[in-house]
Amino acid sequence: MRSVCYTRLRKGQGELLFGEITARLEQEPSEPSSEEAIDRLALREWVWTALSELSEDLRVTAMLRYFGSYASYEEIAGILGVPVGTVRSRLNQVKAKLADALLKTAGLAHEEARRLAESRIRYFAEATEEYNRGESYEMLASGFSEDFVWAYSGGSVGRGHAFLDGFAEDLEAGIKMRLTNVLASKDVTVVEGRFENPHDDPYHCPPATSLVYFYRDGRIRLVRQYYTPRPEEDRGDHPR
Repeated sequence: MRSVCYTRLRKGQGELLFGEITARLEQEPSEPSSEEAIDRLALREWVWTALSELSEDLRVTAMLRYFGSYASYEEIAGILGVPVGTVRSRLNQVKAKLADALLKTAGLAHEEARRLAESRIRYFAEATEEYNRGESYEMLASGFSEDFVWAYSGGSVGRGHAFLDGFAEDLEAGIKMRLTNVLASKDVTVVEGRFENPHDDPYHCPPATSLVYFYRDGRIRLVRQYYTPRPEEDRGDHPR
């Protein structure tokens, strides 16, 4: 069935421009047929495999722009801590280089991309559930290297496992995070989620967040975290 999908994508539909591919990936029909669902999965894995051929900077920028929830150049710049002009430049390079990567990977099996995505989704889902149950954050902490860096879009930085002890405060306060999206590629994972604050402290955390995890030798070496701003009417004098 997978072979039939790839054949249809490559031969039955002719040449696809990168813009057309991303447009198709972003389409969400309300009741897709089985054939449409298979086509979309096959196409996504093909693009995901091609993305792994790009450099880390280009790959994470493309992941956020075409697959994440924060698609504006300004938001991507805030998440990655780079100027808006850098985001524009990277995306221009992505469009130029991804076409070659798609051709290079057109005939390959894409099981590795699928397995990596499933593994990362499982890990973050289980680690988040452990946290939401109020048990601990040990599973999440186990994925970090000893000298990791946690960088917030506002400019503050935390380092090393001692920094993770700050999670205990949120755990004690009863904060929960519901995952809304997990995007996994070689050495990069994007995790998006929304916070659920306790009734007696409704402004403890912002409404949602995006975290980009960068890996080295299979361990998380850098996290860049972006908080979704509260709507103007909710901000008041509450901390963000």
